[in-house]
Amino acid sequence: MDAQLSICIPTYQRPDYLAWTMGRLVRDFPAAQFCVSDNEMDDGPINWPDIDIQYIQQSENIGPFPNMFAALSMATRQYAVYCADDDYLLPAGIARGIAYLDSHPDVAAYCAPCEIWNEVEQTPFWNAWGIDEPTTFTDHRLLWNFIIDKHVWPEHLIYRLPLPLKPRTRAYWAFADLPDILEHGHIHFDPTPFYRNLLVHPVGERVQLGNVQCLTYFDEYRAGLEVLAYGLFGRQPHRGRQKLQDMIASFICSRMDVAARLYLRQGHEADAIMLKKRIAIADPRPST
Repeated sequence: MDAQLSICIPTYQRPDYLAWTMGRLVRDFPAAQFCVSDNEMDDGPINWPDIDIQYIQQSENIGPFPNMFAALSMATRQYAVYCADDDYLLPAGIARGIAYLDSHPDVAAYCAPCEIWNEVEQTPFWNAWGIDEPTTFTDHRLLWNFIIDKHVWPEHLIYRLPLPLKPRTRAYWAFADLPDILEHGHIHFDPTPFYRNLLVHPVGERVQLGNVQCLTYFDEYRAGLEVLAYGLFGRQPHRGRQKLQDMIASFICSRMDVAARLYLRQGHEADAIMLKKRIAIADPRPST
């Protein structure tokens, strides 16, 4: 199974976490190809013997999402999957995804929620999102409603190669990538996670990009949803555009509300108040 797979890992200035993740992945996927794109310019090449590894060192810090795209673009096996340098993949979930892709050649990408996990205590926190049953979306409107209504963040995918993506822009990639994938085939969503996001890590505490993003990335989220809406529906008449804009605004306001509660928990009252003011102006839903 893992002989079909390229595991693509962007990294930057976290050698201890990368070594831990690589040890776990090499143990669980010994026949996989490993594609590591390093945003650190001067730490020298990394060598892991006895595995198929492709390693590049960027000449400058290109940013986290272009670095992720660079790692994915190195893949040469039949399928590619992204893994952060401080998380890991679940063999049973990966096997389930590859088996599905093998039997459904019209599907370009297999998507599943991640499991938020305490690696020290070996206990789950929650799944990032969930669906009741496996679903392959062939209707664009149903896919849009699924993303918006369930607040799905389609961040964890197994891609069929050649990679069905274009270089990433400032629009949040998890939404903006979906129209590119749909140019190559269907997207299948499955409720069984294949990815573990480690909220508590045995190596120690570290800054997690996702935690920073959820407090600040509202404009990028909005841009990603706008790119997705255009990719699914094209340019709409005024009434249709207004409806899509209202749905996007409601989605972003919900994310702002989550961020405001996190700010209050951290003691940053001014930031929470600022977000509440933005919600009061931007939310299209009737006031209660």
